[in-house]
Amino acid sequence: MTDYKFRAECFLDVVNLLTELLKIDGIVIGNVQISPDTTLPDCEVSLQCSLSLDELKAITHNVDDGHVMRETMQTADCYTGERQ
Repeated sequence: MTDYKFRAECFLDVVNLLTELLKIDGIVIGNVQISPDTTLPDCEVSLQCSLSLDELKAITHNVDDGHVMRETMQTADCYTGERQ
């Protein structure tokens, strides 16, 4: 499994992403940590998953307002929190 990090506009976006991921046969999801921002509705997410980065980003297209997750999603070792 690979460790990923990303930001989301709100907690519901993360829930919607996890819902989409659980629809995939054979996917393995490990530790999920959601850390809320103290001043914004944003949150930062750490997620272990068996999908590649490109596969995981593709799933965000199925989430309304998934663009922040997609644009900030990186492997944990490369994560900056900045949109790309």
